Amino acid sequence: MSLFFLLAPNVHAHMVQSVVGTITIEPTGRFSCQIDFDAVSFALNTLSQNVMDDDMRAILNGPPATLDARLAESKTRFAKSFAIICDGRNATIDTLTFPTAAALKRRWEVDAPLALPVIGKLEMHGHLPARARSLSFTFPAELGPVVLTVFRPGEEPGALVADPGEPTDPITVHLSTSATTTASSAPAPTAPYFPPPPPAAVTVPKRLIVAALLLLGTTAATVWVIIRRRRIEARVKP
Repeated sequence: MSLFFLLAPNVHAHMVQSVVGTITIEPTGRFSCQIDFDAVSFALNTLSQNVMDDDMRAILNGPPATLDARLAESKTRFAKSFAIICDGRNATIDTLTFPTAAALKRRWEVDAPLALPVIGKLEMHGHLPARARSLSFTFPAELGPVVLTVFRPGEEPGALVADPGEPTDPITVHLSTSATTTASSAPAPTAPYFPPPPPAAVTVPKRLIVAALLLLGTTAATVWVIIRRRRIEARVKP
């Protein structure tokens, strides 16, 4: 039995490489992320240290459509399991680009002839929620531990280690004030000012003017008669 183990071929002899990545967060909250990982073992839904070399060679030597189908499924699995949590809210992933079967076959046959594992690169772009102040990262458990270098505005680059399927400790992030201003906090638009219209001209009918003049003349004449009468009475008074 011991002799059998000594002579048996080692079907699990590839070197396990750490999953490493970088994420760059802009002051506006936009981010870009690149991850280098064992793409074939992830496509087989197996940890890199557990996958067999024969299984990886079989899918790499098989039809490209088979590997592409596996990669499409693993892309969906990654999108469901990966998360950037900001103050209890999820960041939004706008685009997620996964390696293709053609790229992995080319790397295996040309860039690194027949070397395992075959490292692929995924890229994603997105944005953090408005007014984000802290963030943590969660990666799919099938990737294993992930070493992530984080570039944040106003901070020195730092590295985080994400345990399989577990969120990292939260770190702070400082976004620009203009990037976190929402429509609700914007000043209300000022209503345009229109000066009041000039008062309308009052048109007095000519008949009223004539009547007023006659009344004024009659009143003046009456007052004059009264004054004259009192003067006469004062003169004849004994």
